[in-house]
Amino acid sequence: MNPPTEVQTVASKRDGTSSATALARWLVYLRWTLLVLLPPTGVALSALAIGSHGLARSNLWLGVVFNAMLLASLQIYGEVQERKATKASVNAQVALAGALDQGTRPLVRLLGRVAEAPDLATRRNEVSRLISVAVASAESQCGRLVETRGNTRCVFYEFAEPDRLVRVFEFGRTGKEARPDFLYGRNDHDKSVVERARGENSFLFADLDDPHLEPGHSDEAEKQVYRCFLMVPVRTQRRSYGFLSVDSDQARSLTKADVGFAVMVSGIMATAIAMLGEDYPNLAGEGIRIASIPEPREERG
Repeated sequence: MNPPTEVQTVASKRDGTSSATALARWLVYLRWTLLVLLPPTGVALSALAIGSHGLARSNLWLGVVFNAMLLASLQIYGEVQERKATKASVNAQVALAGALDQGTRPLVRLLGRVAEAPDLATRRNEVSRLISVAVASAESQCGRLVETRGNTRCVFYEFAEPDRLVRVFEFGRTGKEARPDFLYGRNDHDKSVVERARGENSFLFADLDDPHLEPGHSDEAEKQVYRCFLMVPVRTQRRSYGFLSVDSDQARSLTKADVGFAVMVSGIMATAIAMLGEDYPNLAGEGIRIASIPEPREERG
């Protein structure tokens, strides 16, 4: 198995930092600047207060007190923020671990069914079931680690021909369906999608409203309901079977952690498909919309 080796954030040719992030970063710089300047300022004010008299001396001592209070407040604020960040990091790791467990456990069981299938027809059915569960699982788990989760959708496209990807399974947000196919020679956007599906890297388009979106995607973005999406090839070391995508109607509501989960799901999918050998593609026709998450059948002894 040779999963995607790199996550490329390609929504912008530059950093694309949001105004909120820029403000937060500026506040951090301001805090550290004050932490550097306030101690010597306090010393200077104290020295001036000692050598002064009357109202000026009182004002200088008030300045010393205010300086000390501000310094203490900044230190306390820093400790509070550090604890919040640590707690948020721990919560994110716990949530991600839970998502991995909840999302991949049924897929591992289904992969065992694929391996143990007694004949080719049964194996094809089990592979189709596994992929439908994988698509539903990726949709339900991705986007959970952000504060405001968008309406998500997951789609699996397979290579029906070397230059053509077709939609096989779709799960999630209702309304406008995902496009039925991508054809290499149709336009620059389709060409780039097919090339990425053939490769090994994963991609995260964080914000389709970004004015610096690379050429070939900005025109396509205007036609879409979703504002961010990720794309992960479904492949083994020697062959790509297509790609898995998750999109959301909220910009920046998908993260690199979601890409990591999608990579795990796509790896299980590719392993199952590879067990079919040359009896591939066209697992289940084109454009099946999954109404609900399929439940694995229970074994009966």
